[in-house]
Amino acid sequence: MNSFAVIRLGRLDYRRAYTLQHAYRIRRAAGQIGDILLWVEHPDAITLGRGGGWEDLKVFPSPLKASDVDLVETDRGGRATYHGPGQFVVYPIIGSHPRDLHQVVEELEEVTIRVLDKVGIQEQRDRDYPGVWVGQDKIAAIGMASQDNVTYHELALNVTTDLRSFQWIVPCGIAHDAFGSQNRL
Repeated sequence: MNSFAVIRLGRLDYRRAYTLQHAYRIRRAAGQIGDILLWVEHPDAITLGRGGGWEDLKVFPSPLKASDVDLVETDRGGRATYHGPGQFVVYPIIGSHPRDLHQVVEELEEVTIRVLDKVGIQEQRDRDYPGVWVGQDKIAAIGMASQDNVTYHELALNVTTDLRSFQWIVPCGIAHDAFGSQNRL
């Protein structure tokens, strides 16, 4: 079992957390620190991963910006993701030797499943879509990247998230309503 230092960042805007991820990733790659988990909650933000883009938005960017929703193109895998209040977000900064990125995603899914089991939530994996599901609803999204053999980016678990915010995007590129009324704790 790996041990991790956990750094609680509180509520922090996505761009600042993104900058911190990279700073810690560089330090981890240089061997200056061990594996860490950055734990954060974000104000409203939509991130666009490498697997998708602007086509995953259901609204024009200008109304989002006028509503103080941060819109950020990222270098992680996956497609559009919403981050916001009530969502538990973890950024694992992990040296990935000898694991590959898919193995890290599977390990994060497994940890999430074990946590949800502890609180009595019946969850599952879907082979076609990374993350963790409760029936047809996605409760946790995972989008990862790796550089210099160190992982970064996130696992986002909906706890008390306002699910109406998902109407702004095609979440994770899933056209059906996978982020319905049951996708939070």
